[in-house]
Amino acid sequence: MIDGYRPDAEPKKEQINYTVRVATPEDGARIADIHYASWLATYPSEEAGISLEMVNAFQVSPEAKRERWTRVFLELGKKFREQIMVVSDGDRIVGFCRVMKEEGRGFVHSLFLDPEYQGRGAGAAVFQAGLDWLDKDLPIELEVASHTQTAKSFYRKFGFDDVGPARDFPLRDGAVMKTDLMRRPAEKEAGE
Repeated sequence: MIDGYRPDAEPKKEQINYTVRVATPEDGARIADIHYASWLATYPSEEAGISLEMVNAFQVSPEAKRERWTRVFLELGKKFREQIMVVSDGDRIVGFCRVMKEEGRGFVHSLFLDPEYQGRGAGAAVFQAGLDWLDKDLPIELEVASHTQTAKSFYRKFGFDDVGPARDFPLRDGAVMKTDLMRRPAEKEAGE
């Protein structure tokens, strides 16, 4: 599931020259920290009945997230159909995008940003790099939390359309975060 944008994030006016590159195993700890912070900043929603406590209770500790991302990178070396891109402001990694080439489609697994960089162009830079890595002759799909309208609006700017409900993501205390599927058609489909 991807989002990386807080519904209340205000766009900043300054222009930053970001660097986007393929992630390395050494980036794992920073990716884990961004993943953790972005979840806490993005998913709580009174309207959806999802509290910060519920999201925080669902999350594993930052240390456990770092261990998980270390395993992701170890497995990534065995796969050629998956890529993780990072975006940096100077030497500081501020976001990442994980994409996968699957049978018959491209899939955006995740897009998360340091909450301080949401609405400042970093997401667009790393998301575009992830999309560029995928096969343009196949449709590209992603899942997004149903209540994150800012994220959905962001993806629409890249040609994604709502397809419908995807799955329910169980949180603690019986709460559920609903997700929606979004899809961008293959270039040949779009051009027909």
